[in-house]
Amino acid sequence: MSQAAVDRGQHNGYSYGANAIRPMIFLTSTNHGCVYTLSQEDGDELYFAPIYADGCVNLEEFAPVDMDALDMDDMEVYDIRNRLVAMSNI
Repeated sequence: MSQAAVDRGQHNGYSYGANAIRPMIFLTSTNHGCVYTLSQEDGDELYFAPIYADGCVNLEEFAPVDMDALDMDDMEVYDIRNRLVAMSNI
């Protein structure tokens, strides 16, 4: 994908991007070692995919975030989701 097709930025330790060809917005957390996005169907469910050692992310590997199995504060998860919702409303 060409660099012109992707809008990227960084804020408060997170980086984000939006694919201009397909409306997929993602939030990268290097602290968690994964990329987050919202479901493409309704935008309600939070999904994640791992960031590999070489920095690559397989966009086919997104899976729903299991809120019961998370090893992080609930408020941090809601902050990630709220950031993605805000970016999708731009």
